Amino acid sequence: MPKGKLIALTGVSKVGKSTQAKLLYENLINKGVNAVLVREFSNSFVGRSLEHIIKENNSLNVFSETLQILSGNVDRLYRHILPGLDAYEVVICDTYNNMIIPYQLSRAETIEEKCLITEIVHKVNELFPQPDLIFYLTASIDVICDRFSKDTGRRSEKFRTFIENVLNEVQIKSDYVVIDANKNVNEVASYILKEVMKIL
Repeated sequence: MPKGKLIALTGVSKVGKSTQAKLLYENLINKGVNAVLVREFSNSFVGRSLEHIIKENNSLNVFSETLQILSGNVDRLYRHILPGLDAYEVVICDTYNNMIIPYQLSRAETIEEKCLITEIVHKVNELFPQPDLIFYLTASIDVICDRFSKDTGRRSEKFRTFIENVLNEVQIKSDYVVIDANKNVNEVASYILKEVMKIL
């Protein structure tokens, strides 16, 4: 059985997952906890290819994109997450596979497409261990869009519509620790660290 604790930070784009994952990693290291941070895309051919596809190519149909994302997540699982649980006290995941369905359902055009995507993703997700803690970060749509504008130097109604569609598909589960990411970054980081330390 893996000895490490699995911590996942999830939420929509620009909500602050990567920032909080990095801060959690640094805070745990400073406390002497043997931790590792697993980023969204693994540093492998599969991971780098997926990152390029998602960021640069919007022409894939929803099924091709879903399969590409699942391939990248499985690659990350076997390259980093499972070995990390055997080697470290804490494995921190910057996003997790629970967000695939909302993203892909937001792109599906028919009920049949949504049902098939859900079935495929659920089947692949059976490979993944259940995190010991899942932090679901939330923020107002205006805050998320402001962060997008700051990062890209432009405003985008298309991005706003996309995030709104994803949020409409999200189902917040009872085991999620919901975090208000509208708050100060350090305040959020302090709360997340406190919750993680409770289970170590």
